Amino acid sequence: MTSKIMNRQALQGELFSDSGNAVADSNGIRAYRAITISNALGVPLHQLEKWDRQRIVVPSLRLPQSTRRLYSMKDALLVATVQKLLDKGSSWQDVAVIVSAMNAYPLSVLKNVVVHRISLDDLYRRCQEKLAQGDSATAREQPVPAATNERVIDEFTVRRLQKELEIRMVERAHAPDNQL
Repeated sequence: MTSKIMNRQALQGELFSDSGNAVADSNGIRAYRAITISNALGVPLHQLEKWDRQRIVVPSLRLPQSTRRLYSMKDALLVATVQKLLDKGSSWQDVAVIVSAMNAYPLSVLKNVVVHRISLDDLYRRCQEKLAQGDSATAREQPVPAATNERVIDEFTVRRLQKELEIRMVERAHAPDNQL
């Protein structure tokens, strides 16, 4: 049993840095374990697992030569956004629609968005600061499997909210700096 623990610790040391510095691949993609996301963002681990099962926030990265799924910085932003929306009293249906719309955009675009009076840029910076001390590993992007046939929201609501998000992004892009 001791050798199993030692082997696991050796493997853990290879996959994650002990220094707290993030390890990234040549594309600069950082990968975080669920426990790191949980500790850094204050979301219980069982809640992350539940959101994964419900396909609210799904880890989108894998380690090379592994099946272990890890969270990207965009996933961390989604987790923080979901938590913030729920703390503000948003319904699960609204949260699911917002996350679905956010998944359609890259992180670089999401940083310029405000959702229900939540600046994603501020939230992103807080996530970065909190995760800077956590462990990360080199990862590769993984296509997220298609959702199950169970629908949390209808397609019309998704389209309507995506249009609203696009309109807000355009308005924000054309707004003077003092109105941001």
